[in-house]
Amino acid sequence: MHTAVFRSGPQDGAARSARHVQSAGQVPTAAGEPAPAPALSSAVSEPDKAQVRSTTENVRRIDTSHEQAEPLSQRVAAQTDVAVQLTASHCSTPTCPATVNVTNQGTAPASGTVIVTVAGQTPLNSPVSVPPGGNRTLTATATNTAPPGQTIPVSWSVVFYEASVMGEDPALVKRLMGRGFKLNEPLGDQRANDSKGKPVLQLLDAMTADIGPQTSPEVRESRLSNAGKTVANLEQQGAFEPFYDLVVNTNNLRVSGESGIAELEAKTAQLYDSDRRALQYASELAGAGNKVVWGNTYKPEGSLDEYKADLQNLTGKQTIQRKAVSGGTDAVVKAFAAAINELSGTGVVPPGFDKVAWIDIDPNASTVLAGSDRQALAKEFKKLKLEKYCNGAGGPAFDAAVFTTYPPGPDGTPKRTNSVFTCNELLSSAVDPHKYIRDEMVWKVRNDPVWYFANYQKDGRRRSEKTTENGVTLPILAKDNENHWISKDKLPSAPGAKLSPKKFFGPTSVGDRKRSDLLNKIADNRNTSVDLTNAELKWEENKSAANGQTLDKALQKYRKELGVTPNNSRIAERLGESTARYHVIPEEFPGAQWITLPKTPNGADKFDQLYKLPDGTLLIVEAKAPTGNPGWRQGKGRHKNKMVQQMTREYVETIIEAMKERETKSPRDGKLARDLEAALKHEKLRYVLVKAKVGGSSYAGGTLEEGDIN
Repeated sequence: MHTAVFRSGPQDGAARSARHVQSAGQVPTAAGEPAPAPALSSAVSEPDKAQVRSTTENVRRIDTSHEQAEPLSQRVAAQTDVAVQLTASHCSTPTCPATVNVTNQGTAPASGTVIVTVAGQTPLNSPVSVPPGGNRTLTATATNTAPPGQTIPVSWSVVFYEASVMGEDPALVKRLMGRGFKLNEPLGDQRANDSKGKPVLQLLDAMTADIGPQTSPEVRESRLSNAGKTVANLEQQGAFEPFYDLVVNTNNLRVSGESGIAELEAKTAQLYDSDRRALQYASELAGAGNKVVWGNTYKPEGSLDEYKADLQNLTGKQTIQRKAVSGGTDAVVKAFAAAINELSGTGVVPPGFDKVAWIDIDPNASTVLAGSDRQALAKEFKKLKLEKYCNGAGGPAFDAAVFTTYPPGPDGTPKRTNSVFTCNELLSSAVDPHKYIRDEMVWKVRNDPVWYFANYQKDGRRRSEKTTENGVTLPILAKDNENHWISKDKLPSAPGAKLSPKKFFGPTSVGDRKRSDLLNKIADNRNTSVDLTNAELKWEENKSAANGQTLDKALQKYRKELGVTPNNSRIAERLGESTARYHVIPEEFPGAQWITLPKTPNGADKFDQLYKLPDGTLLIVEAKAPTGNPGWRQGKGRHKNKMVQQMTREYVETIIEAMKERETKSPRDGKLARDLEAALKHEKLRYVLVKAKVGGSSYAGGTLEEGDIN
């Protein structure tokens, strides 16, 4: 970046006003240039907060598992060795020139585009080719934007842009130039770190998205330096991919201001094995929707307290201290004791967070524990008397102890396995370990995304009813009152749903063409989502070239139809909801009036839809995707110690109770709860299940069943 000044000249002010702006944020585009993209930032005109949020959203990945099927090391190619120098001076004329010199210091021809930005303008956007050892000189001419009688500082920025290296996103390049990045110079202290592939630029963009016009020069310079050094460190340490996932693909890393960015730069300068494992786990948690803190201090909003640990899972409310061990059994015990001691220290665990000690035992470690399964670990831990570490001040010293080992799999090959122990188990003399194994599996459901998606579908259904682990069948899942997964068998169950025979509604009976087109589009979106999910699963099972091509094709189709919408169960749920609202309910219940239900923070504790029929009866609708079925959850009120199923009276009473609990914050919830309660009492309440039919890319109709709740 080259700093100069624009000074108003002696010409008439009225004449100048047609060519120059009077305030920042209204800088005109240079003649012949298209208007800059909304996210384009510069030293004079930066994006506002809404644009920053939009920009950050646009660089997130749709699919957190397979965007980077090809290794990033192959995609982040080394950049041609090109040096770019811009020279400009103080200017008081209507137009202001700058000279750009492009030198090719490499041994191969360099072809790209020279882009120059200044004061919200792009006065030069010119293709150029430079032979090995050669140079080219170009001139950029910008409009003088200084108001009459004033002098304003401006910053010229220049980059040699190669789309094959930086990606087909010139707006991204201009954004970074506007913030002050010198994209043709090293990120860190070494030229070897100067890799400016598109993933690197996206990461720099995400780490500086809040740099705006009000940012002080000192903060701007510090942020750019720390962000650049952090990225350079990650590349040098071989940890770029998980951090990219964490910051760009999920945007779920929480950083405490400028001090947090500085901590990240210092942390990534030297990463130990335990640091890399914690970072990888942070990336996996973030991909599953958890907000995490890694590499910097956690500072809760509205509090002066600070907490520093290897990893904080803010969504799951866990503090994780992670240790990697490559030595013998004594080294394992020592690492475990160290993790427990750290979790017991001050300024580590926020109030209400669980304490997790995680020990990664290298497969080649010189201990029998490295190849032990859960049963063998439990026996060894008894011998080692690990239960002595359970006593903490005011309670257990830890809530979960996780040991990563590599016992032989079914084919004899070592298989990475996480075994979870609690103090209850370590202190217990019980012979039957099945209860603890079930508890371990529920812990993994909540806290081990890799294990969860290998064994369960996104909606919590088991991939196979026959799968066992340590001799115990995978539990059937349900949601508790906080919307967390629990084992359905944890509590006794109320009577299940009793449904009427299915009634089918074909697609030809949709009321009008507009609704039919909408339902076809939603069905096609659901089909596209299913195709992508299936392609992901096949790729995970076998990373063949054919499966890679299928995945790429599915991902391209998904992005074309659904853009940045996350590929999750909401797409299929929308088909079920639309089938009910725009087809089945209007046809089966003519004159049904839609009743808007208040939203809840996580979408739980509410019915899908509610209507009022012409005779005053209230109609509850449970809308399901083609593969959806009535789910189970923990009850509320008089059913709090039971599991209740959708489409039952007990479930209706549970949701009514939840609505009452929200009345102080949502009076409408309270009113609707009383209306539903009265309707249930007087048998003026009906409860139906509507499911969309599978029809590929076209809408195929739906079915209706009624639950017996009276």
